[in-house]
Amino acid sequence: MEQSLLFDAAIFLTAAVVSVPIARRLGLGSVLGYLIAGVVIGPYLFNFVGANDDVMHVAEFGVVLMLFLIGLELKPALLWQLKGPIVGIGGSQVLLTTAAFSIIALIFGLRWQQAVAIGMILSLSSTAIVLQSLTERRMLKSEAGQTSFSVLLFQDIAVIPMLAMLLMAAPALAELAAEHWDDGNAYFPPTSFQISNLNSGTGATNVIPGELKAVFNFRFSTESTVEGLQQRVSAILDKHGLDYSLDWALSGLPFLTQPGELLDAVAASIQAVTGRATTPSTSGGTSDGRFIATLGTQVVELGPVNATIHQINERVLASDLDLLTEVYYQTLVKLLA
Repeated sequence: MEQSLLFDAAIFLTAAVVSVPIARRLGLGSVLGYLIAGVVIGPYLFNFVGANDDVMHVAEFGVVLMLFLIGLELKPALLWQLKGPIVGIGGSQVLLTTAAFSIIALIFGLRWQQAVAIGMILSLSSTAIVLQSLTERRMLKSEAGQTSFSVLLFQDIAVIPMLAMLLMAAPALAELAAEHWDDGNAYFPPTSFQISNLNSGTGATNVIPGELKAVFNFRFSTESTVEGLQQRVSAILDKHGLDYSLDWALSGLPFLTQPGELLDAVAASIQAVTGRATTPSTSGGTSDGRFIATLGTQVVELGPVNATIHQINERVLASDLDLLTEVYYQTLVKLLA
C-alpha cells in the first residue's frame, strides 16, 4: 500500500522527537539519534517508511535548510580569512586521502579508473553530519571548528570537478555515438546508434553517483549482424576500462525482399489503380513484417497515404481504403495468373 508524503512526514517527526532526546541524554549526540531512528523506521526493521524518492526529497530539503541556518551565522570576512586553510588544508586532505585509498585499491587489483574513483569518494565527508556535530558541541567558531569547516568547504567545491572526472562512461558513450558501423547498401541506410535514456544518481545533489545506466538502440541494416554489433560495443567499453554489464534485447532483424515477381506485381498494381509510379524503400519505421520474414517468405508492406501517422487525431481517407483493396486484389490476380 502506497503511503502518503504526509504520513511519512509524521513518522519522521515522531521518530526524531523520541530518538534524538534519548541519544542526547546518553551523550551520543543528535546525529547518531537521527541515524538510529532511520534504522528503526526504515525498510530493514519495522518498515514504517520504505526506500523511495519522496524520502530523498525530504532528506535533501533538510540538509539545505540546515546549511542555510549555518550560513546565517557566517561572516563574509571570516570566509576570506579562511581562504588559506580552505585551499591549503582542504586541498591537502582531499589529495592525500584520494592518493592513499587509490593506492590501497590498486593493491587489491582494481583498475586505476576504479581505484581513483574509490579514492575520490572516500576522501569526502558529510558536511551536514560534521557541521551538526560541531554546532552541538559549540566548536564551530573555535580554531578546530574553523579548520574543519575549511576542509568541508573545499570538499564541497571539489565535488564538481570530481563528478566530471567520475563520468568515465562519457568518452565511451561519445565513441559509440560517433562510431561508423557500416555503409549500408542500395536498400538500407547505414546502421545508426541512438542513446534514448541516461540515468544516474539518487536525486540528491550531494551524493556522487556510483553507476550510470544508459538505454540505447541500433537501427541496423543487413550489412551488420547482431553478434557483430554486440562484439564491437563490448570492445569499445573494454577499451575505456569500464566495469559494465549489458542487457541486450532483440526486437527484430532487418529483412529485405529482393526485386522479383512480388515486387513487380505490387508496383504494377499500384500503377494501374492509382496512376502512381513507386520505388521500393526500407525507410519509414519498424514494420511487423519483420516477424513474418523470419519464416523465409517474401514481405512487402503497403498501405494508404498517412500524413498524420503517430500524431494526434491520426487518420486516413476512407476512399483510400477502397483503392488499397483494389491494389491488393490486382496484386493477387497478377501473382496467381
